Amino acid sequence: MGSLKNLPLDQTFEQLEIPNGAQLVLLGQKSFTWDLNYKGSNIQLLNNSLTANKKYEIDYETVLGTIGFNSGNGGHSRHYWEIKLDTFVDMEDIYVGIARRNVDLHMRAWDTGSFWGWICAGGRKFCPAQASAQIQEYGGFSKINDTIGVLLEFKDGLGSLTFYNNQKSLGTAFEGIPPGTYYPAVCLYYGEVQVTLNSRAKIPSQDGAGANK
Repeated sequence: MGSLKNLPLDQTFEQLEIPNGAQLVLLGQKSFTWDLNYKGSNIQLLNNSLTANKKYEIDYETVLGTIGFNSGNGGHSRHYWEIKLDTFVDMEDIYVGIARRNVDLHMRAWDTGSFWGWICAGGRKFCPAQASAQIQEYGGFSKINDTIGVLLEFKDGLGSLTFYNNQKSLGTAFEGIPPGTYYPAVCLYYGEVQVTLNSRAKIPSQDGAGANK
């Protein structure tokens, strides 16, 4: 019977007490940080680029993750990550979701036409539409220190997006997201706002336990 073991990259097999002749099966997992090259100018990245902090009340600013997820040509894939709400002031301070690479980093998320998200402290979701953003009530009101989960799922080329608050599913927010490549994204606004990313979080058990795929 085999065993599951994390293998640090800075240690040898001998240091890890892995016997000679052992058969290894490597399970890969995509991990990412916030992207230094795709962020608003007043967003500072800390904690090895896992924490995004904005101290200035200039305007809405967005930061993207370093990895994008593509809908592909069919099949089924799931991608999950979590964002901890470290601090914020106003209910419209934090927009969590996904965005296309060409999103305007210095514009309110729902005005960009490239962002699908949840205003997690304000209880509303939004997505692009032909004339203007569609904004609807969703998910209730998150608080400081809450952890927001984001599940992006692709099936047969189309995407769906589900949000979680402290591991509890809030239900599907969006379906039929067009084919393409989408990046984890947060848009920050007022005063001092800070969020911390966990890209290695596991999908909560009620939706299928396991790591990102």
